[in-house]
Amino acid sequence: MKKIGLVILVLALLVGTVGCTTSKKDFQVGFGKQDITPEEGVGLGGYGNTAQRLNTGELSPLYALATVITDAEDNTLVLVVTDLSFGYYTQTQQVRAAISSKYEIPKENIML
Repeated sequence: MKKIGLVILVLALLVGTVGCTTSKKDFQVGFGKQDITPEEGVGLGGYGNTAQRLNTGELSPLYALATVITDAEDNTLVLVVTDLSFGYYTQTQQVRAAISSKYEIPKENIML
């Protein structure tokens, strides 16, 4: 998956969230799920040189799940969990920056 692909994925999850509120409207909570299974030929992480170990098919799909919580004072927390074994620091920072910029959410409130 290209670096920008993860940014687009998280933004799509945020746009596609479903709001639900309590009767006092203390919180709004939204959830999103996106299939992030790579295409055949993508290098597999966790096996050393990823150029030598390529994806040859799908055993089971990989997903990214997002939860967005906003309180009555409009403070927002974003939690994103993926079926990936690890993530690169630079990619994580790019995703956090993109979400922060587009939705005006402080970077420290975005957890990947």
